[in-house]
Amino acid sequence: TLKQRMRQLRRLRSQQSCMTLDGGGLSGEQKEQILMTFQRYDEDGSGTLDAAELREALADLGYFPRSREEKRQLAQILLRRDTQTEGELTVAEFQGVVVDVMRTCRQALLIELGEQFQIHDEDGSGKLSKNEAYGILEDMDLAPRTTDERQLVDAAFALALGPGAEPSDDDEIDFAAYEAFTISVREGIGRHRRDRLHKITEDHELDRRIAQAFCHDLCEMKDRFDAVDSRGKGRLTPTEMSIFLSDCGIRSTSADQNEKAKMIVSAANDDSHGGIAFVDSLSAILCIRKNARDNMRSFLRELFDRTDVDRSGCLSLQECSQMLGRLGCNPHTRAQQRHIAYLLDIADEDGSEEYDFEEFSVLFQHVLEMTERLSRRGECEMAERLDLTKQQVEEYREAFRVVDEEFTGSLKIADVRRLVDALRVPVSGDVLHEIVEEVDSDGSGVIEFSEFLQLMSLVEQRRRASKGLGESAGHIDRSSVVAAGG
Repeated sequence: TLKQRMRQLRRLRSQQSCMTLDGGGLSGEQKEQILMTFQRYDEDGSGTLDAAELREALADLGYFPRSREEKRQLAQILLRRDTQTEGELTVAEFQGVVVDVMRTCRQALLIELGEQFQIHDEDGSGKLSKNEAYGILEDMDLAPRTTDERQLVDAAFALALGPGAEPSDDDEIDFAAYEAFTISVREGIGRHRRDRLHKITEDHELDRRIAQAFCHDLCEMKDRFDAVDSRGKGRLTPTEMSIFLSDCGIRSTSADQNEKAKMIVSAANDDSHGGIAFVDSLSAILCIRKNARDNMRSFLRELFDRTDVDRSGCLSLQECSQMLGRLGCNPHTRAQQRHIAYLLDIADEDGSEEYDFEEFSVLFQHVLEMTERLSRRGECEMAERLDLTKQQVEEYREAFRVVDEEFTGSLKIADVRRLVDALRVPVSGDVLHEIVEEVDSDGSGVIEFSEFLQLMSLVEQRRRASKGLGESAGHIDRSSVVAAGG
């Protein structure tokens, strides 16, 4: 029964909480990793690490706190060790901290694992299938993003099955094996992503400012950059840069902001070297983000002050969530819930559950980008179904923006007519009206960009059906589009 399974999980948690780790319990491989990591951050050869170096070293070992509770526990460990060591740790003391953090992270993780196991063990068998176990990784933001990470997860699952086991999709694991599997994945993926972060930083000679600004999403940024780099030369054309920005969820919300973004991209474009390098694309994103925050500052400041009822200069976690809701950033799916919670945790670096104005401004911008990325993903899926390339979609998007003078993200019917005419697409008013009614699925009376893509596809289909194959619709004459926007 449900109650029996919950009692079983509580007993497992209790047993886990009694587990202890000491330096002698570390494997030889773990000790070697700890030593190598210590030496990486002991740059001055003093034989000690300070608190800032310690946090980075722990992250490299796969022990980056994921929740506010883990952050608080880590702060307590560091405070205790700081009192004992006067702020500097030798390699032996560092090993002791690693052991403390390993135990703390595993205990905190076990509670989450128990809850997830309970949810996914629908038949009450006390076991999970391979697909169920992998699905939990998605819920915990541990899903593999690359082929290397997938191989790491597969290896961890095979190890959890036991020596000599031949993994298959029909395999099932009990709670103990599932626990070992998830701990191995969390620590392994954490180390893998940190190693990759260091490699990207070194390969592209990123300065400290850029590396710090993208410390949480540098690997994802590089993956998006490489996906858009059609020539494989490590540089983007201005059109590819526009696609890259869209894939990152960065979009302008006003004509002025759009013009400034174009100027920033133009300044980053080095024609003599064949386009925009990765490091220059990151610098451009930082400039575009700062410009966007500056544009929103007075509006956000007023709303922040109204929400900060006790005039403390900070918002509590609850107040911060309420303010995001007032700004239209309520999550609509489990994926959005998970990601907003992740962004809240990142912004709350010390685990205090308080956010000052600057922290909230950055948080709000990241939530907007997340929302835009999800919207972009839906558009890309639709474009794929409509057999449109990313470049075609970006050209349509640019034309759409020109006519959408208020940057509302939607067009009235009259605006659609102007844009279709500017694109030199022959279609009668009656046919266009029918198609608009067909694609306006929510009955809003306006056409959003994804609906516009459907509209253009249907217009082309009807044109070809009535007149036979001819010149492709949608060839964009930029001067005509600009004139239509005016």
